[in-house]
Amino acid sequence: MSKKMALNDEQMNGVTGGTIVPRVAEGGDTLNSFVAKLNADKPNRFTVADVILWNGLDPNTDPNAPLPAGQVLKVYF
Repeated sequence: MSKKMALNDEQMNGVTGGTIVPRVAEGGDTLNSFVAKLNADKPNRFTVADVILWNGLDPNTDPNAPLPAGQVLKVYF
């Protein structure tokens, strides 16, 4: 039996795999509101920084700027 160990944030960022679920931004969504909807059932599961990283967005993207309606963003579960 192998021993389980918790990974820190830096180690987790290096993990590949998982399930990618494309999520569509609705009209009027911002990164902040998009992430808030993702976290509706489990607070603090996702961050704006996660979504920016997963989608190759500019790290300086304004999280309050409107997203184009229908924009598909990758979310890792």
